[in-house]
Amino acid sequence: MYLNFILQNFELIIISILIIITISTIGILFVQNNFIKKTDKKIDDYQNLLKKNNSELADYVNTLSKITEINKKKLDELILDISNMEKNLSNIKAVKGDDDVLTLAIEMVRSGSSKEEIKTKTGLNDGEIETIYAYHKNVK
Repeated sequence: MYLNFILQNFELIIISILIIITISTIGILFVQNNFIKKTDKKIDDYQNLLKKNNSELADYVNTLSKITEINKKKLDELILDISNMEKNLSNIKAVKGDDDVLTLAIEMVRSGSSKEEIKTKTGLNDGEIETIYAYHKNVK
């Protein structure tokens, strides 16, 4: 009985099945198309967010680079200033040391010390000692 019904309406059953398959395929394509559009929009939004973040990061890195360059220049200036201060300090120490040696030599000449004694204690050469003797021997 079922077999007779199927055989009598075979063409109608096949057409109905094909219509159902076609409608289902169209429905699946529609759902898939909507999913693809939503996914594309999400991907575009994510890409725009990445671009924005990358540009902000690039600006931040550029700013840090500029700050680093400025700090490097200031550091170089400070190093140069410190070097100059060290040179000045060395010069001051050398002058102060020379003044102390000369003062000691003058005092020794005034107190009647010999030229050899002055040379030994101060490290001055014979010409310098002769000059000090010439100007400070009789001055008290």
